[in-house]
Amino acid sequence: CQTCHGKELRPNWDAYNFWAGQLPFNRDQLFKDSVEAKLYFDLMERAKTDPRLKYLVFPEDIKERLERAGFVQLPHDGESDGPGVHMFDQLADFNGKKIAQSLKDDPGFQKWKYAVVAMSRGCGDLKNFIPDADRAALEKKLGMTLDQLTADTAKRQQSLRDFKEERQKNLFARVMFAKKDFASLDDEQKKAVMAEIERRPDGRENKESGGNEEWVAKMRYILEPEGVVVSNWSMSLDSNYPNVKLDMKYGPTYTFADLLENIQRPVGGIADVNKEIEDELKSSDPTVVAQAEADQKLLKEGGAQSYYGGGGICNALAARSQRAYNKARGIVARPTPAGVKPDCPPKTDPLDETTKVANKVSVALLKVYKPPAVCLKCHSGDKSVTDFAFDDKETSGADDKRQTRPFQRTAGGTPRRARTPRPP
Repeated sequence: CQTCHGKELRPNWDAYNFWAGQLPFNRDQLFKDSVEAKLYFDLMERAKTDPRLKYLVFPEDIKERLERAGFVQLPHDGESDGPGVHMFDQLADFNGKKIAQSLKDDPGFQKWKYAVVAMSRGCGDLKNFIPDADRAALEKKLGMTLDQLTADTAKRQQSLRDFKEERQKNLFARVMFAKKDFASLDDEQKKAVMAEIERRPDGRENKESGGNEEWVAKMRYILEPEGVVVSNWSMSLDSNYPNVKLDMKYGPTYTFADLLENIQRPVGGIADVNKEIEDELKSSDPTVVAQAEADQKLLKEGGAQSYYGGGGICNALAARSQRAYNKARGIVARPTPAGVKPDCPPKTDPLDETTKVANKVSVALLKVYKPPAVCLKCHSGDKSVTDFAFDDKETSGADDKRQTRPFQRTAGGTPRRARTPRPP
């Protein structure tokens, strides 16, 4: 299966609304005296005696209707769309659910889940959800800004129009003249192929682009530097799978026809902020409870929630997303638990010998290890380890005075950060 469907298995479908692997080829439409009509009626005859094909159900009096009207749209269970369109809709629905589950299973899920949900719910500017340092790192890996990535995505989506037309030509060349591709035909044969394609006014219809490149580009921006293959979300055949020998000169197209919502909705549901806050409020850790209360306040202050960018959900997602990215870089912002004054004045008692030694050690470490990761691995909020007063992300590249602050003792004897003014 992986030969065609890739290591990360996904459905392979053709460019809407032309599907080379089914009959009729184009949106369940049959035209009188067309190549597809002949192939379709041949299949009906074979099905009468074939032990496998006999289970297929064909529309009644289809030949008479086609002869009378010159055109027939195959039905599906009384719906206006036919079985091909119906299958495409089903595949898109299941594909969206598969994508959402694959994101939940990804090792980086806790870091970027809120940003993904926020962008899927129309929560506005990505800058509000990803810290500047992380956005700089993402753009460095991508080699593009978000605006450039959006333009690249739109260009790739538009390329499918040419991709689809070429596949149509090559398919009819094989079916009608048993030739490898359209380029192998003589002039008369090419005219015959084009006549088949142009029977239908929407034969070259392109619903693979037009307005969804912004969301797709944001998903690429957030996820591709983290190793998530966003191009694999599209069901359109592309160069992700070189073993599929079907005109593979086109690259990934990031296309979803007119069914983007079948992908966007499940992806926007990979994290339930309301449920998370509800669970965190029950925690025995006062720090977790304090943070949950702060996020709950953001939810309430924003008013009623709707799916697309409504209410305080975007504000809560922004706060949680910023914390998640900072935590992934070893920076932990901790709210002040209830009942504790946030700005206690510094003690003036002389530092004891233990604290003086700790200060010297911290300065020495930071001179050797400019990023404080070596320290923050242990001293980053784990309640089993003393929360020493490192200066978060601003330690890197700064002078020693700015890199550390002296420890002082509280009444309980535990080290606490002294409120030393920072240089401007």
